[in-house]
This record gives sequence, structure tokens and C-alpha cells, in this order.
Amino acid sequence: MTAAPTKEAMLPVTLSLRYAAKDIPDREALVAVQSGLIVDGHKCPACWWKMEGLNAPRKVILAKMRALLRRGLIDGCACGCRGDFELTLKGDAFLTEPPS
Repeated sequence: MTAAPTKEAMLPVTLSLRYAAKDIPDREALVAVQSGLIVDGHKCPACWWKMEGLNAPRKVILAKMRALLRRGLIDGCACGCRGDFELTLKGDAFLTEPPS
């Protein structure tokens, strides 16, 4: 009996996955965290698995979240649990700055 293909293996070839945390722009990751904060009109922390729009494997997303945690741009837990990521004041200020 063969194992079921992974999600990454089933993606179209034209979709480019990101295989390193540095390949995910900070702004894009912070927007993903910010967009996870409103669910059905209620403010909720963002979970890493809701960030599928980042087109990266789970380990890469968690590595990016750890990098943002170290820099003080988000709060939460990047151990692999839900995460419950939220923007800090520093992260919110980063998003309000014009992109360089």
C-alpha cells in the first residue's frame, strides 16, 4: 500500500513554493498575521495553518514566524502549536510605513 501524496506534491507545477523563511517578505507575512485577526466579526489571533496564502511548507512558515517573533514584530508561539500570532505595536508600525 502506498502513502497518500503530500499537499506539496499535489500542487500544480506552476506554483512556486517558498523553501526558506527569507523567501517570504516580512510585509506579506505580517499582512497574513493581520488578516487572521478578524474572524466572523470577532478579533482572534492568527494560527499558522490559516496562512496558506504564503505558499510555503509548514516548517518554513513557522521559521518565518520565529524570525518575526525575535524581531518583536509579532507575539505568539512558533513551537508548532496553534501559534495565536498577533501584531505588536512595532509590527503594526512596520505595516504603516511605506514599502521601500
